[in-house]
Amino acid sequence: MSREIGAEALGMYQIAFSMFIVLITLCCSGIPLTVSRLSAKYKALNLESSKYAMTTTALLIAGLSATFLCLVILIGNKLFAMLFTEQSCMLILLTMLPAVVFSAVHGVIRGYLWGENDYLSVCIIELIEQYVRIIACVIALSFAYSTLEGALSASWSLTIAIFTSCLCIVFVYKKKGGKFVKPKGHFKEVFASSTPITALRFISSLLMPLISIIIPIGLVNAGYTNEQALSLFGMAIGMAYPLLFLPTTLIDSLSIALIPSLSTSLAKKEFDSIKSQINNSFAFTSFIACLFIPIFSALGEPICIFLFDSALAGQFLAKASILIVPLAFNNLSSTMLNSLGFEKHTFVYFLSASVLMLITLFIAPQFVGIDAIIYAVFVQVMITTLLNIRLMIKNNFVDKKTLKPLLSLFLLSIGTALIIYNIYQLLISFLPLFFALVISGCISCISFTLISQHLGLYNIKVFVVKFLKKRKSRT
Repeated sequence: MSREIGAEALGMYQIAFSMFIVLITLCCSGIPLTVSRLSAKYKALNLESSKYAMTTTALLIAGLSATFLCLVILIGNKLFAMLFTEQSCMLILLTMLPAVVFSAVHGVIRGYLWGENDYLSVCIIELIEQYVRIIACVIALSFAYSTLEGALSASWSLTIAIFTSCLCIVFVYKKKGGKFVKPKGHFKEVFASSTPITALRFISSLLMPLISIIIPIGLVNAGYTNEQALSLFGMAIGMAYPLLFLPTTLIDSLSIALIPSLSTSLAKKEFDSIKSQINNSFAFTSFIACLFIPIFSALGEPICIFLFDSALAGQFLAKASILIVPLAFNNLSSTMLNSLGFEKHTFVYFLSASVLMLITLFIAPQFVGIDAIIYAVFVQVMITTLLNIRLMIKNNFVDKKTLKPLLSLFLLSIGTALIIYNIYQLLISFLPLFFALVISGCISCISFTLISQHLGLYNIKVFVVKFLKKRKSRT
C-alpha cells in the first residue's frame, strides 16, 4: 500500500487513523480486558448467568458510547477539521466512523472469548478481517487516481474489514452458547474496572494525534516544506514504526492469554501460580525482544528497501530498534498489573511518563528532525516500564533474578548485530536482496538462540517442552 499510494497519502491516512484510534479507545479500549478478566472470574466461580449479564452490560456501554462519539464527529465535523494540518484528513476520518461502532461490538465479544480461553476463534476471525481488508484495499486502489483517493481506499477497506469481523464474531458468540440477557447489577463493576484502563489508553491514543500535529509543525519550523514534513511523518509512522511492533505482537499474544489465567489464579488466591506465570513471561519477553534487535538494527535499511523502497525508513527503523525492549516490557507489565487489579497505578505511571514525552516532542524536532519520535517514545516507555516493574517487585510478583539475564541478552544482541551486518554486506555482493536478507536473518536468529542457550541466558528447551505438554494435554 505504501508503494502504491505514496508517503504523502500514507501520512494523511495515518493522521486520520490516529483520530480513529482515539474514538475506538474512548468507547471500548478498557472494556474487552475487563470482560475477559470478569468472564474468567465468573467461570472459575461457576456463575454463568452473571457472566452473560456482565457481557450484555459491556455491549450496551460500548455500543452506546461509540454511537454517541460518531454523532459528535458528524455534527461537529467542521470544527474537528481545524485540528488537522491537512483538511482532507477529515473526509478520510468520516469514512472510518462506521467502523467505530463495529469495533465496539467486536471488542466486547472478543473479550468474552478471551475469558473463555477460546483464542482460536478470535485468531481466525481477525485473520479473516485482514484478508478482507487487503482484498478490499487492492480493489479500491485500482480505481484511485489521486493522493486523496489512495488514502480513501485504505480507509474504506478498514471499515469493510471491521464490519465483516463484527458479523463473524457475533455469529461465533451465539454458536458457542453466548446469550444476551437483562443487564442487571453489573454496570458499576464493568464501568469501575474499565474506566482506568480506558483513561490510560485514551491518553495513549490521544498522543498519536498530538504527535501527528506536533511533529509536522516542528519539522516545518526546522526548515522542511509541508509536503516534506508529511512524507517524513508517513515514512516513520506508516512504514518503519509498525515493524517495531512485530516482536511485541508475540508478547501481546502472551499478555492476552495471561489475563484470564492471572484473574483465575487471583480469584482462587493461588499467589505462587501468579508469581510463576509472571517470572516465566518476563524471561520469554527478554529473549524475544533481544532476538529482534540484531535484525532491525543491522538489516533495517535493506528490509525497508525491500518492503517500501525507502532507505530513509530503514535508517529510522535501525535507530528505533533501541525501543524494542522497553516497548515489549511496557505492554506486558501494564497488562499484567491491570489483570491483578492495579489499574489506577498503571494509569498514574503512564500519565506522568506521557507528560515528559510531550515535552520531548516539543523540543527535539528542531535538533534531530523526525528522530524526535524515537527519543520521545523512549522516554515514555522506559519510565513506565521501570515504575511497573518496581511495583511488581514491591508486591513480590517478580524475582529480581528474573531480570538479570536481560542485560546479558541485550549485549549479546548488539554483538550479533555487528556480525550479521558484515555477513549481509558479504552476501549482498553476489546474491539478490531477498535471499541476502533471508539468509542473514536466519543466521541472526539461529546464532542468537544457540549462544543464549549455551550461556544459560534462556532455556529454550523448557519453553518447547511446556508448549508440547500443553498441546498434548489439550489434544
